[in-house]
Amino acid sequence: KAKELSRGADSLTEAERGVIRSVEALAESAKTASAPKAANQARLTGARILHDGQELEIGPLLGKGGYNEAYGVVGRDDLIVRARLGADEGDELFEAFGRAALEGAHPAVRSGQLGRVDPDIVRVAKRVGEGVGQPGAPFAGRKYEIVERLPGSAAEQLRNAAMTPGQADAVNRALRELNVKGLVWTDCHTGNFSLVPKKGGGPDDWSIVIIDPGGIMPAGGRT
Repeated sequence: KAKELSRGADSLTEAERGVIRSVEALAESAKTASAPKAANQARLTGARILHDGQELEIGPLLGKGGYNEAYGVVGRDDLIVRARLGADEGDELFEAFGRAALEGAHPAVRSGQLGRVDPDIVRVAKRVGEGVGQPGAPFAGRKYEIVERLPGSAAEQLRNAAMTPGQADAVNRALRELNVKGLVWTDCHTGNFSLVPKKGGGPDDWSIVIIDPGGIMPAGGRT
């Protein structure tokens, strides 16, 4: 847009020219700043991390959100590696609370202040390991976690199609289950959960698996 405006620069005031120069400078600065970051992220593929005494090779980038990147693991179709893009302590605290509450490990659950969520209705993706990239590693200083690989987010599973009655019911039951147990899910959207066939259920019986638990918050009230 700055370039388009500059074509008619003869009719602009000095103040307007200054705005255009500022926009162009910001665009150039953003371009320069993003180059090393993109290069650093690209190097994660092929990096190696230790898990249970075994070396895992990070595979291709699968997806990227506001706070994490998800990578495959070479030779493992049951795991992914989620690497944090930054170090926001607030986001980490929210995510830690949500995971602990859903897994029943939070003190408020053990004390009875919050109810224990039924994992057959809704659960969080299982985490099997975590760590911080070591000095000299491609993602040095970045926190990562190794979690189960799900069949994709609901958005990917549905591909713009409408949910089946069973899938819609599964989402409704998950929300009600969380509410009854004293929790609210503030970022329930199809990109943040996976639809998994319910164990022992029929062809349209589903459970909800939350991908990012950072939006799980304690709440009071009736449902």
